[in-house]
Amino acid sequence: MADAPVTRHPPARPGRPTRWALARILGVVLALTVGWSLIDGALDDDEPVRNNTELMLGPGDDTLVLRVVGDGWQLSKAGSDSGSGLSLSRDGVDFVASYVAVPLTTTADAGELWPGLRRIQSAVDSDSVLGAPTRATSAGGAPGATGTLRRGGRPSHCW
Repeated sequence: MADAPVTRHPPARPGRPTRWALARILGVVLALTVGWSLIDGALDDDEPVRNNTELMLGPGDDTLVLRVVGDGWQLSKAGSDSGSGLSLSRDGVDFVASYVAVPLTTTADAGELWPGLRRIQSAVDSDSVLGAPTRATSAGGAPGATGTLRRGGRPSHCW
Protein backbone atom coordinates (compact mmCIF):
# COMPACT_ATOMS: atom_id res chain seq x y z
CA MET A 1 0.00 0.00 0.00
CA ALA A 2 1.45 3.29 -1.05
CA ASP A 3 1.48 6.25 1.21
CA ALA A 4 -0.78 9.01 -0.02
CA PRO A 5 0.85 12.40 -0.27
CA VAL A 6 -0.04 14.72 2.58
CA THR A 7 -1.14 18.14 1.51
CA ARG A 8 -1.24 20.81 4.17
CA HIS A 9 -3.08 24.04 3.74
CA PRO A 10 -2.61 27.06 5.98
CA PRO A 11 -5.70 27.90 8.02
CA ALA A 12 -8.08 30.19 6.26
CA ARG A 13 -8.02 33.79 7.40
CA PRO A 14 -11.27 34.94 8.90
CA GLY A 15 -13.38 36.78 6.41
CA ARG A 16 -14.95 40.16 6.99
CA PRO A 17 -18.22 38.78 8.39
CA THR A 18 -16.34 36.75 11.03
CA ARG A 19 -14.21 39.71 12.07
CA TRP A 20 -17.19 42.03 12.30
CA ALA A 21 -19.17 39.50 14.31
CA LEU A 22 -16.27 39.11 16.75
CA ALA A 23 -15.86 42.90 16.97
CA ARG A 24 -19.59 43.31 17.71
CA ILE A 25 -19.52 40.64 20.42
CA LEU A 26 -16.51 42.27 22.08
CA GLY A 27 -18.21 45.67 21.81
CA VAL A 28 -21.35 44.38 23.52
CA VAL A 29 -19.32 42.75 26.32
CA LEU A 30 -17.34 45.97 26.83
CA ALA A 31 -20.50 48.10 26.82
CA LEU A 32 -22.19 45.83 29.37
CA THR A 33 -19.13 45.75 31.62
CA VAL A 34 -18.60 49.50 31.64
CA GLY A 35 -22.29 50.38 31.46
CA TRP A 36 -23.28 48.13 34.36
CA SER A 37 -20.64 49.73 36.60
CA LEU A 38 -21.84 53.21 35.66
CA ILE A 39 -25.48 52.30 36.25
CA ASP A 40 -24.64 50.69 39.59
CA GLY A 41 -22.83 53.84 40.70
CA ALA A 42 -25.61 56.13 39.48
CA LEU A 43 -28.34 54.13 41.22
CA ASP A 44 -26.87 54.26 44.71
CA ASP A 45 -29.36 52.37 46.83
CA ASP A 46 -27.52 52.69 50.13
CA GLU A 47 -29.52 54.17 52.97
CA PRO A 48 -27.74 55.64 56.02
CA VAL A 49 -28.47 53.83 59.30
CA ARG A 50 -28.11 55.77 62.55
CA ASN A 51 -26.49 54.48 65.72
CA ASN A 52 -28.81 52.28 67.86
CA THR A 53 -31.25 51.70 64.99
CA GLU A 54 -33.11 48.41 65.37
CA LEU A 55 -33.56 46.36 62.20
CA MET A 56 -36.01 43.45 62.10
CA LEU A 57 -34.90 40.23 60.44
CA GLY A 58 -36.92 37.08 59.88
CA PRO A 59 -40.35 35.96 58.74
CA GLY A 60 -43.59 36.45 60.66
CA ASP A 61 -43.40 35.88 64.41
CA ASP A 62 -39.88 34.44 64.23
CA THR A 63 -38.20 37.82 63.86
CA LEU A 64 -35.07 38.93 65.59
CA VAL A 65 -33.78 42.42 66.14
CA LEU A 66 -30.39 43.61 64.97
CA ARG A 67 -29.22 46.75 66.75
CA VAL A 68 -26.80 48.82 64.68
CA VAL A 69 -23.90 49.98 66.84
CA GLY A 70 -21.90 53.00 65.68
CA ASP A 71 -22.34 55.67 63.04
CA GLY A 72 -21.53 55.43 59.35
CA TRP A 73 -23.38 52.21 58.50
CA GLN A 74 -25.22 51.98 55.16
CA LEU A 75 -28.08 49.58 54.42
CA SER A 76 -28.21 48.28 50.86
CA LYS A 77 -31.89 48.29 49.89
CA ALA A 78 -31.25 46.12 46.82
CA GLY A 79 -29.19 43.59 48.80
CA SER A 80 -31.59 43.37 51.73
CA ASP A 81 -34.88 41.64 52.44
CA SER A 82 -36.17 41.90 56.00
CA GLY A 83 -37.56 38.36 55.73
CA SER A 84 -34.30 36.66 54.80
CA GLY A 85 -31.26 38.91 55.01
CA LEU A 86 -29.81 42.37 55.52
CA SER A 87 -26.74 43.80 53.82
CA LEU A 88 -24.85 46.57 55.63
CA SER A 89 -21.50 48.26 55.00
CA ARG A 90 -19.25 50.77 56.72
CA ASP A 91 -15.76 51.99 55.81
CA GLY A 92 -15.15 49.17 53.32
CA VAL A 93 -16.49 46.47 55.65
CA ASP A 94 -19.47 44.48 54.34
CA PHE A 95 -21.76 42.75 56.81
CA VAL A 96 -24.53 40.41 55.69
CA ALA A 97 -26.96 39.04 58.26
CA SER A 98 -29.02 36.09 57.02
CA TYR A 99 -31.99 34.50 58.72
CA VAL A 100 -31.64 30.73 58.92
CA ALA A 101 -34.16 28.47 60.63
CA VAL A 102 -32.46 25.39 62.04
CA PRO A 103 -34.68 22.55 63.17
CA LEU A 104 -33.22 21.06 66.33
CA THR A 105 -34.05 17.49 67.20
CA THR A 106 -32.37 17.51 70.60
CA THR A 107 -31.04 20.07 73.04
CA ALA A 108 -27.56 18.65 72.36
CA ASP A 109 -27.91 19.94 68.76
CA ALA A 110 -28.26 23.49 70.08
CA GLY A 111 -24.82 23.27 71.69
CA GLU A 112 -23.26 22.75 68.26
CA LEU A 113 -24.76 25.87 66.65
CA TRP A 114 -22.13 28.37 67.82
CA PRO A 115 -19.11 26.17 66.98
CA GLY A 116 -20.72 25.51 63.60
CA LEU A 117 -21.18 29.24 63.03
CA ARG A 118 -17.54 29.79 64.01
CA ARG A 119 -16.39 27.19 61.43
CA ILE A 120 -18.54 28.75 58.70
CA GLN A 121 -17.24 32.24 59.51
CA SER A 122 -13.60 31.13 59.40
CA ALA A 123 -14.21 29.40 56.06
CA VAL A 124 -15.81 32.53 54.61
CA ASP A 125 -13.25 34.96 56.05
CA SER A 126 -10.13 33.45 57.57
CA ASP A 127 -9.00 36.90 58.80
CA SER A 128 -11.95 37.23 61.19
CA VAL A 129 -12.48 35.67 64.60
CA LEU A 130 -15.85 34.96 66.20
CA GLY A 131 -15.67 35.27 69.98
CA ALA A 132 -17.47 33.29 72.66
CA PRO A 133 -21.27 33.47 72.79
CA THR A 134 -23.22 35.27 75.49
CA ARG A 135 -26.91 34.78 76.18
CA ALA A 136 -29.45 36.98 74.40
CA THR A 137 -33.23 37.08 74.10
CA SER A 138 -35.14 37.83 70.89
CA ALA A 139 -37.85 40.48 70.64
CA GLY A 140 -40.40 37.66 70.96
CA GLY A 141 -38.73 36.23 74.07
CA ALA A 142 -36.87 33.34 72.42
CA PRO A 143 -33.44 32.52 73.87
CA GLY A 144 -30.42 33.06 71.67
CA ALA A 145 -26.77 34.00 71.64
CA THR A 146 -24.72 37.02 70.70
CA GLY A 147 -21.00 37.51 70.31
CA THR A 148 -18.26 39.70 68.92
CA LEU A 149 -16.79 39.26 65.46
CA ARG A 150 -13.32 40.78 65.11
CA ARG A 151 -11.42 41.50 61.94
CA GLY A 152 -8.20 43.44 61.95
CA GLY A 153 -8.76 44.36 65.59
CA ARG A 154 -12.11 46.00 64.79
CA PRO A 155 -15.06 44.48 66.66
CA SER A 156 -18.61 44.02 65.37
CA HIS A 157 -21.43 42.23 67.12
CA CYS A 158 -22.88 38.98 65.82
CA TRP A 159 -26.25 37.60 66.86
